[in-house]
Amino acid sequence: MKDNSSNVFLVRHGEATAKWGQDFDPGLSKRGFEQSEAVTSIFSERFRGPLKIISSPLLRAKQTAAPLAKCFNTNVEIDHAYQEIISPHGLAARQAWLKRFMGETWESQPQELIEWRMIAIKSLRNITPGTVIYTHFMVINTLVGWLVDSQATVTFRPDNCSVTELKLDKDQFTLVKLGGELPSVVN
Repeated sequence: MKDNSSNVFLVRHGEATAKWGQDFDPGLSKRGFEQSEAVTSIFSERFRGPLKIISSPLLRAKQTAAPLAKCFNTNVEIDHAYQEIISPHGLAARQAWLKRFMGETWESQPQELIEWRMIAIKSLRNITPGTVIYTHFMVINTLVGWLVDSQATVTFRPDNCSVTELKLDKDQFTLVKLGGELPSVVN
C-alpha cells in the first residue's frame, strides 16, 4: 500500500447521460456508473483508507463519488468550488460558447469567470492531504493550468473518471501525474 498522506486526487466524473449543451445537471449513464466502480477499485486497491471525499454538487460528480464513499464507509462533502464552469449563456448556446472558450486564455475572460477560477484555486490551497475530489473537465483544467503556470483555459483533456494526482508538500502543490486523456467532446 502506498502512503496517501500528502496526495490529492482530482477525478473527473463518469460519462453523463447528456452532453454539456443538452442538460444543466445530468446523471451518469450506465457506462458512467461502470467507470465510477472501476475508479473506486483503483483507490481501494491502492489505499486502506480512509480518504476524504469531496464532490461538486452536480449529480454526475456525486454519483461518481458515491461508490468510493461506500467502500470507505464515509460521507461525501459537497463543495461548490469544484462545480463545473459557469456559462454566461443559456443551455441552447452553451455548447458553442464552451468550444470557443476552450481555445482562449484566462487573461481574456470576464470577471465572473476569473472569480470562478479563483474560488477553485483558493479551495484547493485549503485542501487536506489525502483527499479525492470528484469534479469536472474545466475545473481540472483550471487547477492544472494554475499548477503549471499556464494561462490557457485548457491544458489537457481529462477522460471520464481519469485521476489526476497532485502532491502537497510544505503548502506547495506539484503535479505528480495527469489523468488519462480523451480526444472528444466534453459531456
